[in-house]
Amino acid sequence: MKYQTPTKLFYKNQNWAKLTPALAVVSALLLFLFFRPTQVMFWALINIPLYFLHQTEEHLWPGGFKKYVNQVINKLPPGEEMRTNNNF
Repeated sequence: MKYQTPTKLFYKNQNWAKLTPALAVVSALLLFLFFRPTQVMFWALINIPLYFLHQTEEHLWPGGFKKYVNQVINKLPPGEEMRTNNNF
């Protein structure tokens, strides 16, 4: 069996997607702690927790991004994959 670095395993198993809900909450709390909605920087940084939430719904719950790419864009039959967790 070929050795895989912890970083490769982290991405291969999509463990990064499991962290995004917590990262969204933490980044939103820090944002509201250090900035006010009247500041320009608040509106620039609000994209970070929103992006984490977007990644959560796209890759973790309900997921389906990989299935969409395989079946709609690549026009593969159900069950056949061109894009998998290993090469996405």
